[in-house]
Parts: sequence; structure tokens; C-alpha cells
Amino acid sequence: MLVLHAGSSRQLVLDVPEISGRLEGQEQFQRNPDSYNGAVRENYTWSQDYTDLELKVPVPQHVVKGRQVSVALSSSFIRVAMLEAGGEHVLMEGKLTHKINTESSLWSLEPGKCILVSLSKVGEYWWSAVLEGEEHIDINQINKERSMATVGEEEHAVLDRLTFDYRQKLQGKPQSHELKVHEMLKKGWDAEGSPFRGQRFDPAMFNISPGAVQF
Repeated sequence: MLVLHAGSSRQLVLDVPEISGRLEGQEQFQRNPDSYNGAVRENYTWSQDYTDLELKVPVPQHVVKGRQVSVALSSSFIRVAMLEAGGEHVLMEGKLTHKINTESSLWSLEPGKCILVSLSKVGEYWWSAVLEGEEHIDINQINKERSMATVGEEEHAVLDRLTFDYRQKLQGKPQSHELKVHEMLKKGWDAEGSPFRGQRFDPAMFNISPGAVQF
């Protein structure tokens, strides 16, 4: 629970997710989906994958429409506020630790719950903090595995080939580079003038190194 003072006579009570028990480094944050690979901060939570960050900024229950909030984003700055009769009430604001792509970043309001901000990273690397000046997380304790959804077609093809080769090797079967050469050799095996013409194709006669073939 977080209490924000808005003037001399008003208080805003926000329901900020809390982590029960004593914090023990990044392990506690990893147990909370809203702070997975990120952290719980005083007035927001954040999580990340290889390409994006997701921020959840809690709002009071009476904030149910988009026109009641304001989100300003630039490549290196963020400002999230509620719009009230007396003006804006800033919920979070600061300079980002890394640049973002504003064209593919977006936000939405979960009525009476939170402002959800999705920030698209410019570079594919892990952030240790969202805002400059705040406590950094230990990125050596987060899950750095890339989701297959973030892998491009070319990288996906390479991963598929490596997986195939690994399985073939375990079974003592030809790997992809060998199979590709075998295909080419078969074409010339029975060609006119070939010393192997009429014989059964025997791939064991050839020792093919992985560097001999380019994919």
C-alpha cells in the first residue's frame, strides 16, 4: 500500500503490489510476474524481456478513463500523471537509463487498476534500471533466455539447423553440412566419365568438415 500526498488535505491511496517477506535480491522479484526480470519500485513495477519493458503504474479506483491520465514518452524520458481538477498529479517521471523506440512504444489504462506502459528497446540488451538514479537490479540473476518470438527468421533457421545437427550426431547420422554435400556428390556419382559410375553411392568414402559448406 502506498499513500501519496496531494496537497495539504488530500491523500491518494494506491494499491501497489508488495512482496511478502524479506527481500532476498532478485529472486523475490522473479516470483512476481509484474517484476519478472525487473523490480518493484515505490510507485510502479517493471518487467522485461529481450526487446521490451512493461511498466505498471497503479492508479486509484476512480481513474477509469483514458482522459484522466497523461503519458508522455520521448526516446530518453517518461512522465506518467493523473489529470485532476487542480492540475496534474505525477505518478512517475524521469530520464530513462537507455533509449527507447517511441514509435513502437504504447500505453493503455486498466480502469481502476493501473496504467500499463510498454516500452520498446532500441538495443537488444538487458536493463538494470528504468530510471536514472534508482536502484539497479543484478542482471546476472535474471532469466536471460530469449523467447523464440523475439528471434528473427534467419536466427530461427540457424537454431533449427543446430538442433537437427545435435540430434543427428547423437544418433550417429550425417549432419546437415554432410547431407548437403552428399546431395551434390550424388549428382556427379553416375555422371558420364565418373569413376564411380555404376557403383552404389557410399557417403562413408568422404570425410566432410563443417567448414566445407556454407549455408
